[in-house]
Amino acid sequence: MRTGGRKLKFILLTLCCLLPAGVYGQSVNGRVDGSVKDAGNAVVTGANVTITNKQNGARRTATTDTEGVFTIPEVAPGVYEVKVEAAGFRVTTISQLAVQVGTPASIAISLETGNLSETVTIEAGAAQLTVNTTNAEIGDVVNRRRVLEMPLDGRNPLDLIALQAGASDTGRVNGIRARGINITVNGINASDDFNKSEDNLIDNPTIPVSVESVREFRVTTSQATAEFGRGSAQVNVVTESGTNDYRGSLFAFHRNTALNANSFFNNRQGLPRERLIRNQFGGRIGGPIRLPKTILGPLGGYDGKDKTFFFFAYEGTRLAAAQSLNRLVYTAQARAGDFRYLNGLVTTPANVAANPGAIRAASNLLTLRPGFNVPDPTTKALLDRTPPPNNFDLGDGLNTGGYRFNARRSAPRDIYSFRFDHRFSDRYSLELNYSYALRAGMVALDRA
Repeated sequence: MRTGGRKLKFILLTLCCLLPAGVYGQSVNGRVDGSVKDAGNAVVTGANVTITNKQNGARRTATTDTEGVFTIPEVAPGVYEVKVEAAGFRVTTISQLAVQVGTPASIAISLETGNLSETVTIEAGAAQLTVNTTNAEIGDVVNRRRVLEMPLDGRNPLDLIALQAGASDTGRVNGIRARGINITVNGINASDDFNKSEDNLIDNPTIPVSVESVREFRVTTSQATAEFGRGSAQVNVVTESGTNDYRGSLFAFHRNTALNANSFFNNRQGLPRERLIRNQFGGRIGGPIRLPKTILGPLGGYDGKDKTFFFFAYEGTRLAAAQSLNRLVYTAQARAGDFRYLNGLVTTPANVAANPGAIRAASNLLTLRPGFNVPDPTTKALLDRTPPPNNFDLGDGLNTGGYRFNARRSAPRDIYSFRFDHRFSDRYSLELNYSYALRAGMVALDRA
């Protein structure tokens, strides 16, 4: 009974893990479908179609129906080899079929008469249909190469949403505000449905992503299918996973103030350039998990090949920067309690400069009691903590002015991403994802 109970618990735990994967797989996985015909354009019935992931060995199979058509649903994004076998025909192999996130991959295969011992290899470009004839979705995929090689100030991969026609780097799609976008990561909702903040939707999704962790993502700008359920536009992100080979990389980027130009207003006020020292660093590693049979034996394998994989990515950001700010402060006369105005004119810096003879003194407003032209100690102490104005871009030109300075800022951030994949068989698999971000908002520390 004890052994049977353990087996039952293991089966129930496995089913609980598999159920969520089946739910979100609809929105992130692709599909492989197509038709098989002979050289005379006649359909081939009963042909066996096998697709194999070239990175982790995952296999899926299908058989053509009476119309020579086959469909393999829920195919994870990746590069696949397609093999088609039928009696009386040569084996046909498509070497590089790309399956992208949330996108059907359709192929048209023509078999040549011959023996099964003979093989014909063709490139995917010659068989894969480039026009989506399956649904009315309008969108495009930002693949891994774009994510890695496109210039990204700040290294936020979701900034590449702007590559899609109709989308902007502010998150708007076809004129619709950013809060109308639905973002998912591995099929899980990553939109802030509580605050719906315009600023944080693209910069800080609720599930953090980084350049190192993202494999690819699809931007659907209109006509999204019903499976997505919400949002006028869709952004579906898929993270990287491990393969049969151990692979990894390290990176470090440095940006320095010495390479920046000063702003116009800082130059005019004689202030130094805004400080910007940013360091971004991290890396990623992934591969198979090879553990003793006593551990992975119940999962259907122990050497890790084509079975169990891991992937880990980390990105850290350290920022020491400054932002030019202009704040309203009192002039020397106002600090002493002498407030002034323009007789018959609105008190503005332009009117003050053009009409100095119209300046009049008002009654003392900061005295301890009437008749004393000295501010009270509490008010004076507060005023002494603020500097006098160094410009009149703000204020009225007599009592108040602007003080421009470079305020120091800091925004440390750490993003951790982990993924575990295991395939029980060609029909059942397990996927676990964990992402965590430790970040602080942009904090102004003091005058720099």
